[in-house]
Amino acid sequence: MHDAERGVAFLNGLDDHPDGLTWPFGALHADTPISRNAGEALLTYDHMPGATLYVDNHAFVAALCRKAPQLTTGAQRWRWAKPLIAAALVIVAAGAALWASGIRPAHTIATLLPDHTRTAFGEKVVAYMTRQHKRCIATDGQAALDQVFARLMPGSAERAKFKVVTVDWAIVNAFAAPGGQIVLTQGLINAATSSEEVAGVLAHEIGHGLELHPEAGIVRAFGLSAVMDIMLGGSGGTLGSISGMLIQNSYARDDERAADQQALRLLKQGQVSKQGLANFFKRIASGKIDGMRDSGGPSALDLLRTHPRPGERAAYIETGPDYASRPLLRPAEWKALKGICRLKAG
Repeated sequence: MHDAERGVAFLNGLDDHPDGLTWPFGALHADTPISRNAGEALLTYDHMPGATLYVDNHAFVAALCRKAPQLTTGAQRWRWAKPLIAAALVIVAAGAALWASGIRPAHTIATLLPDHTRTAFGEKVVAYMTRQHKRCIATDGQAALDQVFARLMPGSAERAKFKVVTVDWAIVNAFAAPGGQIVLTQGLINAATSSEEVAGVLAHEIGHGLELHPEAGIVRAFGLSAVMDIMLGGSGGTLGSISGMLIQNSYARDDERAADQQALRLLKQGQVSKQGLANFFKRIASGKIDGMRDSGGPSALDLLRTHPRPGERAAYIETGPDYASRPLLRPAEWKALKGICRLKAG
């Protein structure tokens, strides 16, 4: 530091040192980072503890920032950012390694949620997403639906983990919510041409539930904090975002294939023909299911057009191993299921 810089300096603690003392730029420190627009700076020197240099001159400080950039606010921000960037890279690398090894963190977290928490969470989500549509409660129709469900899951302990409801909603849809909550719409039942088609779609949604896809999808998209927010009486905004995701059935291809595999297992277990599910996918692929619209709502077929390649999935189902099957519902029972919404709650 010399007079050519025209800085006004006060040296403290340097009484024993001769004039003309040189402080190398690389050994300088500033307790407070220096802005390039600052008019003053207070410096210390590594090799002289207790010594300080106070500079009160804008041009000097600007020149100092060019010569000793480690003193600047920008340099400090970078020093803070480097460990954060390194940590982020480690997290990304760890996540990639987990994904490559087949370990899915979101699914792992979902499995750790207690059953009662998942059920209560799912009930809140379903209540919100169907709040504008009444539950269908015709007794004979519900008995027919229960019969379909029992064929897919003959064990009462298995069935107790799921709850299937039908709502008076024109959209062609079905979706699984956390905690084994499954919703069928009147639009989907109307669009089906046989009880085997309804059973196939129901089996697919049960498959999502068995694989904990709704829970894992919510954790992956919104974080575990979303679950805690809802359980603690959180905002409708969170419920709305989660509901939109579930209604659109935004699952990855691997999840859809896993749910299809579970569906085939359940259909075989109940001796229900897999052709019903295959036919439903075929009719979607060919556009033969009418594109009904909910009043002011999304397009009908939101469920299955958002799923990947229904024609491909129909082929996958049909090329699987054959098995013995038997009729599911008698004509009168199928008619009752079709009319399940003629009586509605409330």
